[in-house]
Amino acid sequence: RKGHNTNIDLQKQFNFGENTLLVGTSYQKEDMDTFASKDNTSSNYQRDNYSIYASYDWKVSDNSNLIFNARETWATGCEGTQTNLKTGKTTVVDNDNLSKFTPEVQYIVKLNDDSSFYAKAGKSFRLPNLTQLYGTGNINPALNLKPEQGTHYELGYKAEFDKSTLKVALFNYKIKDSIDADVTYDKDGNIDEVDYRNENVKNTGIEVSYSMNHDERFSSSIGFTWQS
Repeated sequence: RKGHNTNIDLQKQFNFGENTLLVGTSYQKEDMDTFASKDNTSSNYQRDNYSIYASYDWKVSDNSNLIFNARETWATGCEGTQTNLKTGKTTVVDNDNLSKFTPEVQYIVKLNDDSSFYAKAGKSFRLPNLTQLYGTGNINPALNLKPEQGTHYELGYKAEFDKSTLKVALFNYKIKDSIDADVTYDKDGNIDEVDYRNENVKNTGIEVSYSMNHDERFSSSIGFTWQS
């Protein structure tokens, strides 16, 4: 039906010799008026999202850097109503205020002018979209959907040649309350209904990619991921 997003992001960078500090803050105002055709409901919802963040890039040696990232996120004013248009029953939802601190550290070693190695570990946090919570069209509401909270580890190697780039990464992550979709289809193969749910997931794998710039207009790439 209709919705609005207002976003403000302010940041400032400070240089201390060969080291760099970035600090910032952001604000997002969300509101949405939706209609879900499958369960015949009408919803109104709003949410205020705040965050402060910082990143410090420390040059440890001539060929290595240590980068510290941190973000604190808040979601407040999470209020909404949902009305069943068949029964006339209205449900008022006032979600608890949500907050999460997500740090990350990354170490980069420059092996030579054309290749580097990195290792990083960090936390992640992702709020459900408003349409995932309240539904719209053939997306059914999921009022009790929780935010995702994850822990991530990655080791990687990158090499640049004359006109090509090779990247290799080993990764491992665990996500609590990962937001996943159950999709059902009609007899013609079109999407009939979508139900979002939380599920704990973990994954380990390797990702390899190779890209080449043939000239100013033409490039190609190939890659694969193996994961468990």
